[in-house]
Amino acid sequence: MQSLYTTLSVNRSILHGPMSSSHLFALPSSCEVFVVDNHSTDESVAMLQEQFPWVKVIANANNVGFARANNQAIAQASGKYLLLLNPDTVVKAGAVTTLLAFMEAHDNVGAVGPRLLNADLTLQPSCSPAPTLWRELWRLFHLDRLYAYAEYPTARWSLHRAHPVD
Repeated sequence: MQSLYTTLSVNRSILHGPMSSSHLFALPSSCEVFVVDNHSTDESVAMLQEQFPWVKVIANANNVGFARANNQAIAQASGKYLLLLNPDTVVKAGAVTTLLAFMEAHDNVGAVGPRLLNADLTLQPSCSPAPTLWRELWRLFHLDRLYAYAEYPTARWSLHRAHPVD
């Protein structure tokens, strides 16, 4: 069992809008899915429970914030892996399966992050080397204008394979 969790202020537009099928519900059947509702004011929690009975809903009486809501779902999760999603995340079909397969095939990996895309499907950079004094000075003084980020190995990475990150 894998555990997937997202914090939402659930509303009808999320449940019936263009993101509904890919946002939360296009997942492998082996996933345990939690939705933490941070005090929505419409009937969306009941609608979620009715239309997606396999989703475990934690309905808060008030907005406890994203971090605390994360902890609520993590405390109840029983899966081998956890995937935390922001409320605006769109999960493309097959993405979770790909992440799970990678983790199962690489027992030396402790965490994995997917390639992130912007709404227009352009790459959203999401990883970089750990900050060092040299790298921070490089950025502070805009040295990249004189010499491209040769110090930043991610600039030359293939975007079609996995890479270790700090």
